[in-house]
Amino acid sequence: MNPFIFIIDDDKIFAESLKRKLLVRGFSNIKVCHTADCFINNLDITPELVFLDYQIGDSSGMDILQKVKSIIPSNNIIMVSSVESINIIDQAKSFGIKNYIIKGNRNMNTQIDDAISELFIKTSN
Repeated sequence: MNPFIFIIDDDKIFAESLKRKLLVRGFSNIKVCHTADCFINNLDITPELVFLDYQIGDSSGMDILQKVKSIIPSNNIIMVSSVESINIIDQAKSFGIKNYIIKGNRNMNTQIDDAISELFIKTSN
């Protein structure tokens, strides 16, 4: 299985770093978008997994969640952000996202691995 994965993050260095981590883990069907419009305009292929930044330029990850919730199951979305507000984390989780991971957190790679494993183990069963 080679799932289609989107990374939506205006931090180009972080997005490319995450893409490299996914490539090393065997994923090769990855699209990186640095704007919300890029993501919305490329939804002709429904991704199995989305890494979504909370703040993408002038766009909010929450607004993007609202726009795509009918296309992409929210439990296939992992929000990755440097914003550590409990209120924002709770709001994101109320949308049913898979996880909210803080950028730079020392457990970030493990959290990403765990979320991916759980998602694709459930998907393949």
